[in-house]
Amino acid sequence: MISMIRSSIFLLLLFPLIVAAVPQCDQIFTDPPTANLFPNGLTPPADTGPSLGRLTCDSNGCSGHSPSFTPGDYDFSNGNLKNGSVLSTNGKTTRLYFDTLTMTNANINQGGETEDLIIFVKGGLSVAGQNKINGIVYVGGAVNMAGNATISGALASGGGSVIGGNSSIIYDKEAVGDADFGGMCNNNQSSFNIQFGKASSTTVTFDKAFDSGVTPIVFLMPTISANNPDTNDGPASVVPVNITSSGFTWRQEEPASAGNRYIASQTMAEVHWIAVTPGEHTLSDGTELVARVINQNRAFPLNNNPYTNIPIDSDLDVVLNQKLTSVNNCWLTSTSEFYGSGIRLALDSAEVRIGNRCQTGNLNLLQNERVGYLAIESGTGTFSFDGDEIIYQFARRYQTAPGTGDLSYQCGSESTLTGFNNVPTLVAGKNSRRGGDGGWLRRCKLTNNRVSMVNDEDTYRDSDRRHVYELYSFVALEKRSDS
Repeated sequence: MISMIRSSIFLLLLFPLIVAAVPQCDQIFTDPPTANLFPNGLTPPADTGPSLGRLTCDSNGCSGHSPSFTPGDYDFSNGNLKNGSVLSTNGKTTRLYFDTLTMTNANINQGGETEDLIIFVKGGLSVAGQNKINGIVYVGGAVNMAGNATISGALASGGGSVIGGNSSIIYDKEAVGDADFGGMCNNNQSSFNIQFGKASSTTVTFDKAFDSGVTPIVFLMPTISANNPDTNDGPASVVPVNITSSGFTWRQEEPASAGNRYIASQTMAEVHWIAVTPGEHTLSDGTELVARVINQNRAFPLNNNPYTNIPIDSDLDVVLNQKLTSVNNCWLTSTSEFYGSGIRLALDSAEVRIGNRCQTGNLNLLQNERVGYLAIESGTGTFSFDGDEIIYQFARRYQTAPGTGDLSYQCGSESTLTGFNNVPTLVAGKNSRRGGDGGWLRRCKLTNNRVSMVNDEDTYRDSDRRHVYELYSFVALEKRSDS
């Protein structure tokens, strides 16, 4: 009896956490489609009705159910929609659940509204041939689309996604907002919020909290001493620990190092940070930005192809990136680069490895880490937010010191800032990996009109922290004073 009471109390305590953890629908279903969402994607409701067995459809109709569906939940073990099969809906919203689904030459909900159909595949989805889906599709596993398949609505997946052949996804933001997801995600549109500051302790409380249920994306700027850093300030970075709608905590971390090479890092007395609402937003002056989170389990130099491609508009040419979790027992930071259709994100274990196993966990297969990115148009000016006028510089293609040099050399190579009256809040994102030893950015000097940045390295395999120049972009912000 006591055990049952304890279990009931535990579930009651847990329930608010489950409710708060329901994601925003527009963070799951994006343009372009987001993949590798597990374990932070959609979860089907606990009660989707009785199992209806297998659904098989072709041009002659369906076995397992009629081809016409009214609003509500329908739970099938497997689905095979083939040879000219047609499914229709009648009202908002039919939710079809499948363990696995295969589609070949099927036409789904062509006469209905896009928001009238949600297809949830718990396992994998295979689509081949001529297929047309007018609806919203979530796949818990991997997606493989070939042939001439078209999804008019939205697509997201917990696993990887391969959209080949002449397949296309035509995103319908309004349909995502209008659909009834049955509680799987929250369709209350969150208001835009951007917070920034300079943390002198490891606990930060936002001046303006984010909407309830919204977890902002936080970007941090580790620092390094300008006083002979090669010998006085050992390798270190900073990571967020717990992020909520009202604030976050962070910690300073050091990579593993052999005893004879170890140099203690100095405590980072002031860490600059920026927090932003996930999604697509436009600042008051018309500047556009996109802030999102992906799951990433590939890293330099553990994997041959560690980057994840993220197609974005070419005007969004300033990119910050931040590893938001610490799931793996390894030294991992994040990095990015631009390519023809957008940006690429990857993890980086630098030289904290033995062969292709990162240390100290000795792992060659990583679990997913959450990596956030902020992509914004470059420029200078001001925008208004929450009654304040914000001076900004969104800068691209800055670089650490020319050539190759140690940390003191890199610290001494300063670049120009524009438009600030006082020292701004500045957070940078690494946009290249030119040096084979990897590494991460640390900000050195900063005034109202000058900044210097270094690429630091670990000392796990050797004591060399010299590095070739790397490219970076940054977001710098200052609240204009009334005086």
